[in-house]
Amino acid sequence: MAHTHYRLFLIVLILLYLAGCGSSAVRTGAASRGGGDEMQKAERLEGIGEHAIAAQLLRKLAAEAEPPRKQGLELRAVENLLRAGKLDAAEALLDEVDLRAVAGYRFYGEVLRGEMALARNRPELTLERLQQGPPQQVPFGLVQRYYQARAEALSRLGRPLESARELTELDGRIRLRDERVRNQLAILRVLSGVSGASLDLLQSRHPGDLGGWMDLTGILRQGSGGRDELASGLQGWRQRHPAHPALSDAVNAFLDELKKTLKNVGEIAVLLPQTGPYREVSEALQDGLMAAYFATPSVRRPRLMFYDTEGAGVQALYQQAVQAGAQLVVGPLDKNRVVELAALGAFPTPVLALNQLPREFQPPANFYRFALAPEDDAREVAERAWSEGYGAAVVLAPRGDWGERIETAFAERWQSLGGVVAETTIYEPQTHDFSSAIQDLLNLEESEQRRSDLQGILGRRLGFEPQVRPEAEFIFVVGKADKVRQIRPQLQFYRAGSVPVFATSHVYEGWPDQRRDQDLSGVGFAEIPWMLGPAADERLGRERFVRLFPQSARHFPRLYAMGMDSFRVAQGLGALRQDAGRAIRGDTGRLSLDPSGRVNRDLAWGRFVDGAPVLAERAAPEAGAAADSRVQTAPLAIRRAGDLAR
Repeated sequence: MAHTHYRLFLIVLILLYLAGCGSSAVRTGAASRGGGDEMQKAERLEGIGEHAIAAQLLRKLAAEAEPPRKQGLELRAVENLLRAGKLDAAEALLDEVDLRAVAGYRFYGEVLRGEMALARNRPELTLERLQQGPPQQVPFGLVQRYYQARAEALSRLGRPLESARELTELDGRIRLRDERVRNQLAILRVLSGVSGASLDLLQSRHPGDLGGWMDLTGILRQGSGGRDELASGLQGWRQRHPAHPALSDAVNAFLDELKKTLKNVGEIAVLLPQTGPYREVSEALQDGLMAAYFATPSVRRPRLMFYDTEGAGVQALYQQAVQAGAQLVVGPLDKNRVVELAALGAFPTPVLALNQLPREFQPPANFYRFALAPEDDAREVAERAWSEGYGAAVVLAPRGDWGERIETAFAERWQSLGGVVAETTIYEPQTHDFSSAIQDLLNLEESEQRRSDLQGILGRRLGFEPQVRPEAEFIFVVGKADKVRQIRPQLQFYRAGSVPVFATSHVYEGWPDQRRDQDLSGVGFAEIPWMLGPAADERLGRERFVRLFPQSARHFPRLYAMGMDSFRVAQGLGALRQDAGRAIRGDTGRLSLDPSGRVNRDLAWGRFVDGAPVLAERAAPEAGAAADSRVQTAPLAIRRAGDLAR
């Protein structure tokens, strides 16, 4: 996608430039006014992926150029900074570009800003920046990027139908067949994330091309396992949609992807403890896995083989599963056994372990890891705070390995974004009095000392309120719900009630309790989407979970969601490995695979409002905006299991 965007950028820039300059225009990449050697050097740097260095050279050339070539070079530098991941520098430079120089530059700037927001994982901001449609006489490459950015943003926000609508609108504008095939393949990919029941329900409301795409997606998914069934389904579809623009190349490409996705998951071995101390945890995870399994069309269900890891050597179990025909191994669960299995070194049959390896352990090839690691929450907090415009944080964390892991993950991600950790204070997890730790965190002792010094100089008592550390733009509190409930009012007592407080998912116990959680009002927290909003598959929502598994529902709701996603990742592992830009909309987050084989999770963001957890869809508004303008009440009212029984 990045390479495609860069190629489109060059086309857009040339066409915009020509449109603005008439017959006297020259390419920004040309050397018609000198600097030819430097321009060629910049182009070579772009070609080998050295975008940051290319941007520096282009800015130098822009400083010596006259408008509108100056603006063209600056925009090219912005594009290179964006490709290099230097988002702050790209945005700062774009702010300096005079977008009035050439007709269409203003719209081009908004598209770039929308793409920058996507790079920051701010899809809601992308939609805000790309509200206005393309103006007349804008180059098609720019129109294409506009629709693609909106579609990607909607997809990340869990709105696949609207995403497909944007791509369908784009499809009618594309003239080149290869480009249409790629776009139509994207439509099918987006709609493949919608459950069959939803496609059937919504199709009647969209009788045009979009409805045809929905109908086609359902047929391709259901019929991918049988040639006769597929041929019959496609014949009926064409009769229902005789004028639909779907190209056979796109359909065949999508079917090929489905086959590749299913290729390595014909038989799956699941290594989980069936006895011992992890039995209940394992049962919740296994319940979720089986729920996702039975929600899958029968033609796509692999054969599952379960192995009890309690008291067994996992290396021997792996070899046993491979000899029994397993094409993918899911598990083990506890970290020690994950390390034990990874030590085997060679994995001709891929493994999807359900925990992470220690940081010092180099993961072997074909050894993938998926876990609900607290470090993921910490990184999400850092990214959210940065996206809301904060620059300095103070951290309050418990003593011990758990608190240290979360604090370290937050600090590393926060500082990599450009943030500053002004202070970190460690509290004793057994205590209920956090006054000493809070005073250290907020630097209140120094404020008290200033008062004492002034009183000594002036010889009289002074009216005084201790001042909270001025650089404390927000407080990241690490702790379980019971601790944060105690810490929050003590922060207010020490006049830090107006300082935003962010936390990990551990601050929410999983079930709304406005009376107990009243002291958490205003606290923002990272959370898996399933705990705050609708399920990725409405058939697997929390109400059904409560009815079917009341014990797991009370104690291990997040592990149930992890079980569902472990099955989804297992089925989609082939596609995730082949396409670095591919992601799965899961119940534990938006799931993607990094080069090391780690499954990354983009989480949802919650906030306690009047003691109730709500789903926050957008970043904090400007000062003075209504507090409820940034949150949407989540469908969290879960009835008792007995009330659901039928």
